Amino acid sequence: MHSQGIEKVILFGLIFMSGCNYNTFQHKAILSENPYENQVQPQIHIINCDSIYPNKSYEIQVSQIDTGDLDYETNNYVLKVIDSNRCAIFTDSIFSANGEVYFEDFNNDNIKDLLVLFDYDVRSNASYTLYLVDTNQDKFTKIKNFEEIKNPVFNPEYNIIENVVASGRDWTSFYKIQNDSIVDLGYIIYWGQDETENLKDPNEKYKEILNLIGKEKINKKP
Repeated sequence: MHSQGIEKVILFGLIFMSGCNYNTFQHKAILSENPYENQVQPQIHIINCDSIYPNKSYEIQVSQIDTGDLDYETNNYVLKVIDSNRCAIFTDSIFSANGEVYFEDFNNDNIKDLLVLFDYDVRSNASYTLYLVDTNQDKFTKIKNFEEIKNPVFNPEYNIIENVVASGRDWTSFYKIQNDSIVDLGYIIYWGQDETENLKDPNEKYKEILNLIGKEKINKKP
């Protein structure tokens, strides 16, 4: 199975990875006029990534909004992309468990796309908000419902997204990006077997599904 993972940007402390400079992202206590009252400033994640997007001088800012308790229905971060002129070329309001940012190509154009952690479930399966990045037009396209895919991994050979989800019985599903939305390809593999059925080797089934996806891709060509 395709094993390419998401390149994680660690958002704690002063860390250097992939040529990016990271600010310290810890909460800062600000003293008010009353020396006995402290006000905690929400997190602001600032990432300068010239090596990820060469010659673009993008700065990515993920600023926390103080909304109280975590609630999926309430956006608690503002994402901004700042260009070399210090202008915001893209802004979005999103929900995120902690504002972590990641970079990985999800549409086979050899440009790393932008992901923000959405949340982890009880089995630590991760989901993300995805923005496809077009550096030629300075365009960032949010992919609808991408948050519904747990542990997404891009398979560049077939130009699809697949995953392995930890569950009572682990499973894999397959998706593709179409315009600005996710399409479920309708295939699923359950790894292992339960007490009532004798399954075909899941690795063989995985290969068969990829073969079917490859044929569908060929048949859809004009």
